[in-house]
Amino acid sequence: MDMSDTSWRDKPIAYFWQGALWIEHPNLPGVGTNNATCFAYHKSALGHALDTENLESPVGYNEEQAYSWARCTGQFGSKVLQNSGIVLINHDDSQLS
Repeated sequence: MDMSDTSWRDKPIAYFWQGALWIEHPNLPGVGTNNATCFAYHKSALGHALDTENLESPVGYNEEQAYSWARCTGQFGSKVLQNSGIVLINHDDSQLS
């Protein structure tokens, strides 16, 4: 990635380093201040689920306009499973902005 190109700064970015998946996100609490918060967590500390019984995935074809379409709709949810698996890291982010 060319670090002089700043177009990536408003999007989350993920990479592996030191055996961990690091995800940078521009909307973390306190970004750009002297009290920014980062989160570190173990993958089993959080849960994510999908309601598969109510999953909708219709597919169709419009004869008049000659196009195909597909849509998928589902209900998702996330929850903290283990508070001890999440670490909050406060740092001074004001010098980085």
